[in-house]
Parts: sequence; structure tokens; C-alpha cells
Amino acid sequence: MEEKILLIISLIVMSLGITGLFILYETQDLEEVSNIETHLENTVKISGKIKKIDVRDDLTFLEIERTNIVKVIFFEELDLNDGQDVIIIGDVDKYKGEYEILGKKIINE
Repeated sequence: MEEKILLIISLIVMSLGITGLFILYETQDLEEVSNIETHLENTVKISGKIKKIDVRDDLTFLEIERTNIVKVIFFEELDLNDGQDVIIIGDVDKYKGEYEILGKKIINE
């Protein structure tokens, strides 16, 4: 009987811990980075103006204008416009020698 109670308590504590980690991860406050090349495989936040959009086959390719052009890929179709100011959160990756961001979240400014 005591083993069942201990198991139930440990499952509850584990569930609360995982939920807490998920909430902490989702609400983390990232500082905006100026150079994505120094943040390979890290989650970053950038802001800028959409210069180019290409949507095809459940993918959205963006070019974000800042001091330089940053390529961003979202694995979903997004309804956006050229010239729109946005904030993007995503992971920095390197593909064919070029740095890009694999977008997780986009916020209209």
C-alpha cells in the first residue's frame, strides 16, 4: 500500500516538474541578437522587415532585412506581407555554408 502511495506522489511531482519546465521554456525572455553566426544551434530572437516571402509546400521562406539579410524558414504556410515589421524566434542552423534561422515563432510588430 505504501509503495502505491509513493508511486502516485512521485508521478504527481514528476508531472508538475515537467509542466514547470515547459512553462519556463515557453516564457523565456530572449535578448535580441545582432549576429546569428555566433549563435549556431542556439535559440535566438531577431527583428526586422520582411524583404522577400516565398511560400510553397507547407514551407515559408523569408528574407528579413536588418543590417544584413537573414534567411528564415518556417515549416508551415504563413500569411505575411512584404515590408511587414516582425520579431522572429528560432534556432540558428547552417545549410550549404549559409546561416539561417529555423523559425519557431513570429510576432507582428
